[in-house]
Amino acid sequence: MNHRCRAGDWVDQLPTRGPKALCRRRGDGHDAIMPSSKPRTGAREPVTVCIVEDHEILRRAMAGLIADRGDRVVASVATVAAGLDAVLTLRPSMAVIDNQLPDGRGVDLCRTLSSLAPEVAVILHSGTITDDLRREALDAGAAAVVTKSIRGAALLEAIDALRLPASHPAVTGAADEPTGSTS
Repeated sequence: MNHRCRAGDWVDQLPTRGPKALCRRRGDGHDAIMPSSKPRTGAREPVTVCIVEDHEILRRAMAGLIADRGDRVVASVATVAAGLDAVLTLRPSMAVIDNQLPDGRGVDLCRTLSSLAPEVAVILHSGTITDDLRREALDAGAAAVVTKSIRGAALLEAIDALRLPASHPAVTGAADEPTGSTS
């Protein structure tokens, strides 16, 4: 089995390591297959999440998906300024940030948060993800980059991948789904 991969790809693993693995960018800049962090037992530690998304319906839907899994959304805001304030005030485990916001880009907020709140894992969430955007987001400190999807699976898988203490802050890879909206 060929274990070479590109950051963001879900790949098959050896049977002893589980059915899927997320290819992530390691601290040394190389991509590597990391074991799936999907919980193998019913118990898992809940995380706190701040959502920064300007589309209200999507913001509410993401909050519902996250809360339905037993995690806690501590803030749900629509702008870069409100997102910065919420993350610095509340210090959630993770922040899910849209890249196109009314007062700036999510990747720039990610860069700011990586220096002011490095303990917060940032997931950049965008309708369209190019290789350049993925690279820029990872360089800015994003722990994961996911497309907006009607199913929401990529977002939930990224949250699971970052849930484990060993996954953050060292994780600099990306999760992605092939389908996504353009908003």
